[in-house]
Amino acid sequence: MRLSSEGRDDLVREIDVAEEPLAFHGVLPYRQASSRSQPPRGVPATTATTWPLWTLVGLVVFLLFAVGLWVKSLGSLPAEPVGRAPTPSAVGGRPDPGTAEVFPMSFGDYTLIRRIGKGGMAVVYEAVRRGEPCALKRPLSGFLEDTRFRERFLREAELGRTLHHPNIIRIFDRGQVGTTPYFAMELIQGETLRECLDREGRLNPLVAARVTARVAEALDYAHNKGVIHRDLKPSNVMLERSGGVKVMDYGIARAQHLDGLTTTGALLGTPS
Repeated sequence: MRLSSEGRDDLVREIDVAEEPLAFHGVLPYRQASSRSQPPRGVPATTATTWPLWTLVGLVVFLLFAVGLWVKSLGSLPAEPVGRAPTPSAVGGRPDPGTAEVFPMSFGDYTLIRRIGKGGMAVVYEAVRRGEPCALKRPLSGFLEDTRFRERFLREAELGRTLHHPNIIRIFDRGQVGTTPYFAMELIQGETLRECLDREGRLNPLVAARVTARVAEALDYAHNKGVIHRDLKPSNVMLERSGGVKVMDYGIARAQHLDGLTTTGALLGTPS
């Protein structure tokens, strides 16, 4: 911290800024001893002897208080990891870019508003049923004839309905429209951890620790229920705008109370 004023000696101090505000008071002597009783040339006496000093002291105290609050805030900001706002719904009657789908469109008791995401085997939509928003997941048409995939898809819905934890995405409903199975889950306002990492590059250590702890709590709860996720990755972790963390996609999870669907020697999950 350097304090300086015209006609006075500079005052330099090294200050350790902790989490609490730090008050600091400094007096700047005149550069010439003989001028202590005289203000600098061209400066009114009241301004040189009283007003600038108290103004300077007040400014220093304010700056140190602001710095202290800023440093203290570094420990509180990670409490609420903020995700991006959800993409606005597609305009009714217009096709979704890159697809042949036109929104809004009906699907059983649901109205599909827009496509949220698409994986290698399934697609997720923002949907509405009886005025209640949700996320609806259904398989891609090319996998409807794959018996083993259908079993895994239905297992994800079944497991999701049995896991009730604040850090695990909730599944409300499951069913089938024609030959297409589906399940509806809570609609998360936020983004995936993968999207956050792609944008930020790395997380603040406190944010990373908080997210990891909440994911661990979700896994611990599932493990106590006899369920192992087996495909935990950033794209399967949702960061809510409100600060919550949700683990999702139990499509290849293993449950002790269900028969295994894994062939000996088969590879599941995401190697990368």
